[in-house]
Amino acid sequence: MNEFIKKLAEALDDLPYPVAYHHFNKSPVGVPFVVYYSEGTDYEHADDINYFAKEQIVIEIYSSTIDENFKAVDEVEKILSKFDDVPIWRKTTVWIDDEKLYETILELEGF
Repeated sequence: MNEFIKKLAEALDDLPYPVAYHHFNKSPVGVPFVVYYSEGTDYEHADDINYFAKEQIVIEIYSSTIDENFKAVDEVEKILSKFDDVPIWRKTTVWIDDEKLYETILELEGF
């Protein structure tokens, strides 16, 4: 696990919700809950040398009501805004009808 993911894990653990890397080993978990994981690493390079790595991170926030979702997303975004090495993120919110849950996905790059 790289340094950025370690720092992110520590920060997300302060949330008042269940948080897990990739998935929970036990279910069911109460909502809202947060799952985060790495989708891979992009390397910036020149002259056949990797100069730095950009970790592609996904944070998924699940909740049963839109108000819960807004609150949880706001708390996660406040955490992200404190990081110097997360310049931007993309946010998408969807309704998962089969699960009767809202899901907000935050996609970001960590250095």
